[in-house]
Amino acid sequence: MKYYSVKSAVAVFYYLLSVDNKILQEELRKFDEIGAEIDAANFMSYRNQVIWRCENQKRTTNYAKNYYDVISEGVDMELRAVIGDNENVIASRLLIWNLLVIAYSDAEYHPTERRLIEQIVRTSEMPTSVFQEMELLIRSAVEVENERNWLSYSGRPYNEVAPRIEALNRRIAYITESAKKLIDDEVMTPSIEALKIKTNVFDHVEGAVAPVTNRVRERFEPATSGVSNAVAPVGEKAGEVFESAKAAVSGIASDVGKSLGGFFGFGKKK
Repeated sequence: MKYYSVKSAVAVFYYLLSVDNKILQEELRKFDEIGAEIDAANFMSYRNQVIWRCENQKRTTNYAKNYYDVISEGVDMELRAVIGDNENVIASRLLIWNLLVIAYSDAEYHPTERRLIEQIVRTSEMPTSVFQEMELLIRSAVEVENERNWLSYSGRPYNEVAPRIEALNRRIAYITESAKKLIDDEVMTPSIEALKIKTNVFDHVEGAVAPVTNRVRERFEPATSGVSNAVAPVGEKAGEVFESAKAAVSGIASDVGKSLGGFFGFGKKK
């Protein structure tokens, strides 16, 4: 497990939004929302400085073929930055979860976004199996939400649609709890042995939680045996991170049409 400063995490979020070589106004608004969510007290004091630093890094090349390398170098510099004594921090799993939420928030997971996130997974020493579980959970949530939206606007009778939407709500709640546990494991498990007996997060899905999630599972079902490798001795800041990590994956809103970011939230680190 590794920790990174929240300020560095904000810069990495900006780089992820930049990885396709353009930032739309809507994406900049999203960046501001994320920054305010994870560091409400301080974000605006360093927002412009972070953007300037990232943009200055991007300007180090005029060649499109080198653009990804420049972004990658910028991310590496941020994640290697020394954490000050009084800086807020974010744990590696929560950082990567938030990156996945950002990548999926526009319902499109671009190959360059995945490439950049995979790079961060490697440098953070997160087991591949844990990353794959995170991807699986978000993919499942997207499919469930798509089906829920379709039902809501299908024009079918309420008595036909309502039970199916309720079932989908239960699936979303299950996916949320599974993601929360996966993130919590990094900071709250006192023993590596305790993790070795954990089963796949989908092993206990109730019968009602089947069609959409199982379609994703059939395509992609990683094991979680590598989760134990992500556990490291917890330092002084672990307690601070733990309280926020418990809320990292927030309760699911029942309203149809919310964005994926609205589902899972962004972890606050103090």
